[in-house]
Amino acid sequence: MPRRPVSSLARGIHHALLCAALTACASNRPPDLRQAVDTAWGTVRAARRDDAVEIALVVERVAPRVAAAIPSRGTAALDIRLVPELARAHWGGATITTAEERWIELPEDGRDIAAQAILAHELVHFWLAGEWKALPPVLEEGLAIHVAHLAVPQAAPRERGELALVLGTLLDGSVTFDGPGVAHGPAGAKLTPDRARYTMHARIDAGELPPLGDIFNLEADELARSSAPGVRAVLDALAYVVMERIGVEKLHRLCVQAGVLGHARIPSEWIWTAARIDPNEPVSLQRAVLEMLGTPEIRALLLRDDLRIGAHGDDSP
Repeated sequence: MPRRPVSSLARGIHHALLCAALTACASNRPPDLRQAVDTAWGTVRAARRDDAVEIALVVERVAPRVAAAIPSRGTAALDIRLVPELARAHWGGATITTAEERWIELPEDGRDIAAQAILAHELVHFWLAGEWKALPPVLEEGLAIHVAHLAVPQAAPRERGELALVLGTLLDGSVTFDGPGVAHGPAGAKLTPDRARYTMHARIDAGELPPLGDIFNLEADELARSSAPGVRAVLDALAYVVMERIGVEKLHRLCVQAGVLGHARIPSEWIWTAARIDPNEPVSLQRAVLEMLGTPEIRALLLRDDLRIGAHGDDSP
């Protein structure tokens, strides 16, 4: 019998899935940074002017795409702070709201495509206001991921692959697909002309998950307390699939309708119905996993540098 490659995520989901929108402050005041660069969309602040200038240029490119994707967005000027480290090591970025102020924190060394997608993700959190207040916090994450993919499409394949992997693990315990071979060398992983069948799984403590039908009832403080391995990533994956099936315009209409009828949040049953998903019958979710795993997503997954690949049944660390 041929060897069957088996993979697992050694360090969990990529940090781009773990951006956070905070309603409770991580600190009482935004970081005091002396270098400030103005853009058409607001100000970027950093300890070093070169850092502020470089991210300001990224903002000028990414912000218009995000703004165009969000109906009835807020118009507050951006306040972006580039910091040596965020409050939690696994965060890629954070939008922080206090009673007096609102600002975005990003790593000062973020330059790659994933970092640009994190910026786009945080712009969504920063600009949601008014009618969007009816959006459940979990679904806000799905919206932020969706819009980030529109704004920075180069980042989409890897993240979509990771989301499919997480959701497939939740539903079936793993995800199996065919793809090119993988060779590892000093320069990292590279794809080969060989073909192989892979079974991949993410590390998820599914016992810590709320029932699927309840996830859109979770509030921001409950999300912030989600610390079991993979729980937040599963919620993001579910929200992303629902978001993709509803679409931004229809989701906005649901927010408006909820507000008119006096609901603080869009009722969960409206969301599942609009997404054409029965949370008690996950067949449609399983189909969504397969739809998310196209050739670009498979290639991006296999090129991760933190995968363990070995024979089926190999459970070595």
